[in-house]
Amino acid sequence: MTKQNVPPQKSAKNYSREYVARLVARAVRERPFSVRSMESVFNVNEAINSQNDLKEVLNAVAKHFATTFNAACIIATPNGEMGENGKVKYKLRAAQGIDLEDLVSMGHVLEGQGLMGKAVEEGKLQRVVDLQSYTHSSYPAIDKKYNFREAVAHPLTAVDEEGKPIKLGVVFLAKQ
Repeated sequence: MTKQNVPPQKSAKNYSREYVARLVARAVRERPFSVRSMESVFNVNEAINSQNDLKEVLNAVAKHFATTFNAACIIATPNGEMGENGKVKYKLRAAQGIDLEDLVSMGHVLEGQGLMGKAVEEGKLQRVVDLQSYTHSSYPAIDKKYNFREAVAHPLTAVDEEGKPIKLGVVFLAKQ
């Protein structure tokens, strides 16, 4: 098993460094970056590298994204369980800007359901301009309580030796 295939739970610090390095390299190749954007990438890399425990890494990343984008942030990763129709369940592992009680009440994300589940299933960024009128929300009570309007969900992926994507999780950001 190469380092690329090591699940984040076993080597989060090294795996995260490699992942961020690949992200930066791809981003520089594909599109021009502003100084602020590049600085943001290096800051999240610093947050990742300063932690040894996966939970701490995810909390540091959630805090970084919440601060950088002035938004609530949730990060979910696969929990090894299957849900309806053989879809993978994702456990909500880290959050900023949402009360712990509310996070616990949300339970899990099911691949294909809601904005986060759709991002994971399709493997690409999902965006909603107005969550209040989004009929596929998995958590409409939470959206209403926090008055969330605009939201994005981005899958966290890596690539195996054969070039196939590995689904590592999803990041969700929401603003009022």
